[in-house]
Amino acid sequence: MAGFSALAVAPASAETLIKVTQGDDYAYLDAETIDAVYVCDVEADGHGVYVKVWKRSGYS
Repeated sequence: MAGFSALAVAPASAETLIKVTQGDDYAYLDAETIDAVYVCDVEADGHGVYVKVWKRSGYS
């Protein structure tokens, strides 16, 4: 299973988006608000993807 980890904490702009990749799979979030996290499983390899986000106040 592929995984992503991002360390991070208004509308998203290019300056505040964080994108992480594993092969062709990817995840992204707005580093200022972390209101939403998007993860995309692009590879047809039978392996799912997930994303973990840590905020200064703790794991989310």
